[in-house]
Amino acid sequence: MITLHYAMLGTSIILELEFEAILPLAYDVLEKVSKGKPKVYLLSFYDEVNKKDLTFVSEHGDFIADILRNTHASFDASFATDIYVQEYESYEEAYLVALNIAEVSPLCYTDNSLN
Repeated sequence: MITLHYAMLGTSIILELEFEAILPLAYDVLEKVSKGKPKVYLLSFYDEVNKKDLTFVSEHGDFIADILRNTHASFDASFATDIYVQEYESYEEAYLVALNIAEVSPLCYTDNSLN
């Protein structure tokens, strides 16, 4: 079972929808992102098998849906139990959230003490 957590722009509503497989989830996301005014999307999930925490930001909703639909050599969204898609008005807003998500990584910030 995979849970999609979808945060819609301009509301405090977060849809939580459960899917038995990744393809119906990806098509549901594609339907949601193809509606309304242009936005920036943030996609985040943890690939349980490959042990990777992944975050993507794009203004192209079809790209976000493609990441979910396709298996990749280094990761596969179908191995996630929770998938988060959030809508933002700008890249600036989305990247700030992505930066907060990435703070668990030692590569998040430049260590100026090494210079």
